[in-house]
Amino acid sequence: MKKYLVYSFYNILIIIILFFLLEIIIRISFPNIQLPGTSKELLIDSLYNTTVGLGSNKVGFSSGVKKTTNKYHIWKYMEDVNIKGPIILYLGDSVTMGIGVENDSTFVGINSKKINLINPSLIGYSVKDYLNVMKSFLSNNVFKGKIKKIYLFWSLNDLYSNFTVKNSPGLKVDNLFFPIIDYVRRNSKLFIYTKNLFSDRSKIYYNYDVQFYKESNEYFQKGLIDIKEISRICISKGINLTVFLLPYEYQLRENYIKFNYPQKLLLKKLSESNINVFDIGERLSNYKYNSKSLYLYEDGIHFSKKGHKLLADIIEQTTGTRNSLRQSHK
Repeated sequence: MKKYLVYSFYNILIIIILFFLLEIIIRISFPNIQLPGTSKELLIDSLYNTTVGLGSNKVGFSSGVKKTTNKYHIWKYMEDVNIKGPIILYLGDSVTMGIGVENDSTFVGINSKKINLINPSLIGYSVKDYLNVMKSFLSNNVFKGKIKKIYLFWSLNDLYSNFTVKNSPGLKVDNLFFPIIDYVRRNSKLFIYTKNLFSDRSKIYYNYDVQFYKESNEYFQKGLIDIKEISRICISKGINLTVFLLPYEYQLRENYIKFNYPQKLLLKKLSESNINVFDIGERLSNYKYNSKSLYLYEDGIHFSKKGHKLLADIIEQTTGTRNSLRQSHK
């Protein structure tokens, strides 16, 4: 029995040592693999009605990258907002937040050098959160009457991202092994590397999200109602609203025109309601880049620094704002 226990102990020890050796090799060989997770210190529960928001003057990390907020509960950039206005409010989720990329290298940070903007975007937001955040900033004493434009950046999961849905491709909290798997996922690059050897997460998430883009789908119907309410409020306050539709990596990789049915449907429905909408994916598909290089490592949703730079250029070209707003304050 003692001999068996000693044998088992050494086998387990060898496995542990091998695991750490492989972990080190992967970390050296693939420095672009980023561990998921956002510091809780950055967040405040129910800041905007039922919606979580950013803390004031906080420093934390998201996907291993340092993130900083300013005193207005928005992301801090080298060029800070001029509260005298006019101001552009950016609404979005983790893509517009720019997880895994330093603030000033995100498309919002790049644009902030040229236009006067504020960005309260946060991971996990959906269209209902955009409505809550917008209402709060439009009534905020600091920004009231100074927000003249709103840019809403739409990801395909914005219809449901903070709602309970069935068969989601993400790890379920009620899974028996969730604590163990979640811990390993947040701390092991070897785990992320191995997982992506055997699955195409970009394709999986696209195929899951596309099911919601049907006119009869309740999430799609509710999403349209919320966007129309955002538009109604903007019109009542003389604010110009533009909705930018963001693509998934899988769509660009395959054939965007063939796989952009969700964006086509949303563009059609919003245009029918006289809402200004622009499909960024269609413009991105014209660039001759490897689609994976525009996104974080094996991430089908969140952009890399290269992707953010392209987004910033496209938005500047599309809106035509360029330096005008920044120059008006100098």
